[in-house]
Amino acid sequence: MARVTKRTGSEVEFDRSKLEISLRRAGTSESMAREVGSKIEQVVSEVDPGRGLTTKDLRSGVVSELKSMDASAAERYQNTHRLTAKASDKVESHVCQLHPGTMRSLELSPGASLRLEHAGKSQTVEVEESSSAGQREIHLHNEALRALETPPNTRLAVRK
Repeated sequence: MARVTKRTGSEVEFDRSKLEISLRRAGTSESMAREVGSKIEQVVSEVDPGRGLTTKDLRSGVVSELKSMDASAAERYQNTHRLTAKASDKVESHVCQLHPGTMRSLELSPGASLRLEHAGKSQTVEVEESSSAGQREIHLHNEALRALETPPNTRLAVRK
């Protein structure tokens, strides 16, 4: 099976079950997640092992496959990411702080709105750029974490 190069530069084996979980978190049905997972696994198995693929390539293939089945599911998947929540008293309760690189990869501008979701709870916050946030982190006020009923260091679903 092909190796997938993550944004951090680390490499992992393609894992169909992780893809299906990601699809379910983005709101697809279980059967659609299995079908897309199967098709993407087939594509991945045909990739030259020496070349591999990136998470960006993989995500693009998933979005393309979803578009042929359900355009709204494709949009939800494309706009859903997972970031690790960090508590910060330097952030206002209605704001989140993201690393400049994370903002670029998510195609966000300062002042944009993000919807945060965890275990059935959701909250909308305004985006601020901050180099003190790590690449895959989202800095939130303790009040925002309490509203989501989540402790720090929990991975949150983040939607544009």
